[in-house]
Amino acid sequence: MESLRRLSVAVYAVAAVFLLSPLVDVVTNTYPTDLGSMQWRFGAIGILSNYLISAVFGLLLATLVAALLGQRTMLRFSAALNVLIAVVLFALTLLFALDVLQLRSAVRPEAGEMFRIGALKAAFKIVMTGVALLLLGVGAFRAARGEGAEGRRGGRKDAPLLMREG
Repeated sequence: MESLRRLSVAVYAVAAVFLLSPLVDVVTNTYPTDLGSMQWRFGAIGILSNYLISAVFGLLLATLVAALLGQRTMLRFSAALNVLIAVVLFALTLLFALDVLQLRSAVRPEAGEMFRIGALKAAFKIVMTGVALLLLGVGAFRAARGEGAEGRRGGRKDAPLLMREG
């Protein structure tokens, strides 16, 4: 554990690279921003879906190191970030679905199948990432509170909640 403690700053830096590097790629690949355009939003969210796996790895790495080292403040921060990103991803999925519904009538018939496949693939990746980050965030909050396999009681799983004396 001491070796991991000595490496923790470097590991957090690597986690930040995994988290921020895809963000830079998404921003540069979707510049200039045109939030008012359905086509731009569709493309931007599709591009984002392709970069999520790297960000998830960075978040997982930071969360695991914080948990292993018992760094509760970092664990809470990581938990909050995981949950926040999950909520944003779920909201983006809803907006993406609305854009898909509006754009499908503008797609040429010969491109319709590819449009549907691309939209489903992007939505699937975003939702799965959101679910994974939500689970990671909830688990990190529990770990920060000291809850583990024992559950909220803090004792063994099979220990009775109340014991009677006498």
